[in-house]
Amino acid sequence: MKLTSDDIRDKRAFVSRTPILSGDGYGYGGVWMLTIGDVSIVVGEDARDAWLADEIARRWNTAP
Repeated sequence: MKLTSDDIRDKRAFVSRTPILSGDGYGYGGVWMLTIGDVSIVVGEDARDAWLADEIARRWNTAP
């Protein structure tokens, strides 16, 4: 199935964090995920990545 911008344009974006470790032995939490509709993107694991995911979601949700 081909995904087009029309498929997700009207969906809200939200940020979540997986409850499990990344498995690298150094992390204490999971990864930050940006989800729009049924599409999820792994952003990263640290606070900077959380900020980026929140900023993308904010901009997506306020776009006309």
